[in-house]
Amino acid sequence: MNVEMALGVMTGVLAVIVIVLIVLARQIAGLKGLDSAPTKAALPAPAPVALPPAAVQAAEDDQEIMAAIAAALAVYLGTTAEGLVVRSIRRIGANAPSWNVAGRTDILNTRN
Repeated sequence: MNVEMALGVMTGVLAVIVIVLIVLARQIAGLKGLDSAPTKAALPAPAPVALPPAAVQAAEDDQEIMAAIAAALAVYLGTTAEGLVVRSIRRIGANAPSWNVAGRTDILNTRN
C-alpha cells in the first residue's frame, strides 16, 4: 500500500509542476506583448529635406571651427598643423564623469 501511495503523491506533484510551468509560460508570452519600443519596420521613412542657406553657412563655420581646434591642438602638442590629422570632432557634454575627464587629460599629457 505504501508503494501505491508514493506513486500517487509523485503523480500529484508532477501534475502540479506541469500546471505551474504552463501558467508561467503563458504569463511570459503575455509579457512579450508589453514591449512598447516600436520596430524598425513600423517607423515611417523620413522625407528628404533640402538644406536651407543657413545650413550651408553652418557647414562653412564648422570648417573654421575645425581649423581653430586643429591649430590649438598643434600649439598644445608642440607640433605644426601640417603634422596633425584631426579625424573627427564631437562635443563632450559638461556632465562628463570625472574618470572620463581624467582619462582624456592623461592621454593628452602622455603624448608630449
